[in-house]
Amino acid sequence: MDDSSSFKPKKIIKDKSDKKTIQKVLDPKTMKILEKLEAREKLKSLTGCISTGKEANIYTCMIQADLSTKFITSSTDEFIPAAIKIYQTSVMEFKNRGKYIQDELRFQSFSKNNPRKLVKLWAEKEVRNLKRLNKNNILSPKPVYLKNNILIMSLIGTQEKIAPKLKDAIIVNLDTTYSQCLTIIDDLYNKANLIHSDLSEYNLLYHNEKIYVIDVGQSVERNHPSAFSFLIMDINNINRFFLKKGVAIQNVNDIFEKITKTKVPSCLKDVDLTKDAFIPTRLDDIVNIEDLNYFFKQNTKLTERFESNTIEEESNESTNSNDSQGIVESKIEVKLSKEEKKKQMKENKKNVKEENRIKRTVKVSKKEKEKFKKIKKKRSK
Repeated sequence: MDDSSSFKPKKIIKDKSDKKTIQKVLDPKTMKILEKLEAREKLKSLTGCISTGKEANIYTCMIQADLSTKFITSSTDEFIPAAIKIYQTSVMEFKNRGKYIQDELRFQSFSKNNPRKLVKLWAEKEVRNLKRLNKNNILSPKPVYLKNNILIMSLIGTQEKIAPKLKDAIIVNLDTTYSQCLTIIDDLYNKANLIHSDLSEYNLLYHNEKIYVIDVGQSVERNHPSAFSFLIMDINNINRFFLKKGVAIQNVNDIFEKITKTKVPSCLKDVDLTKDAFIPTRLDDIVNIEDLNYFFKQNTKLTERFESNTIEEESNESTNSNDSQGIVESKIEVKLSKEEKKKQMKENKKNVKEENRIKRTVKVSKKEKEKFKKIKKKRSK
């Protein structure tokens, strides 16, 4: 294989800054993985570093796309232009990344104390998120290969002309591009069940007048405790960028309501939402009457179930009291045909399934019930 396809440090290093980058990211274990790919004739034409970030550095290469690794399978054996993302393994770079993983059900077993394991988990998280985007036709790179802290994905653009970040791009139509960005936020939330959590002009690429999403390692699911905070931050970042470009931007509150189908509380109607705005999503979050009214308007099923549970509890208490006094009510037996019994059992089973589904969605604890009763009492005074 000729020297142009070699990726050994002495071939990549062009100046002192490149040398520092190579020493920081391409540690012996990382180099060994790349050497094996070259030996198998799966990788060639690796260039120097094209992008340096807080958590990873990017290189370009040509890769044979028939590699099969964890989470990734491919049916083509063609060589395609690719981006190699090599995550930095230093604990300093990833010390603040835990907040994007620790509250996600998909990644409950992670450990902050092992930086290499955390980086590996972060790379896996990015692959899973990219696959969700690909599946839902959200423009983004396609993952090709994953190993430890190395992620290889399709390159947006070519090795000669790599797609620029939105911040550096010459945008043909600003209004159309702004609409594309809002559509991406909407599609991420409603189709892929994700929130980017760091969306800005730095994490979007502009290619052939279309917007592509990158850097989705920190993206979280909609049920994440900080989901609304991250979503509002993404919307504000996009609005801020296009406002500087002179675009007539939409109101952040309107965008938020349209995407989430959640009404902004009346007390926030005249205030633009920020990432610190409080929008209650659980009964336990409620501390005042305004929030209580808002919460139960958004969660009608929870309200119905709560009231049903309260009536049932009171009924049970009454029955227990009557039983203790020796009062026994007669039961009326109704004879049903076999067909009617079967139909009734089927209906009961369906109702139980639906009830269990609602219970899983919004679980009301005793503590929350007591809190509701206290607030309701205050409201009635």
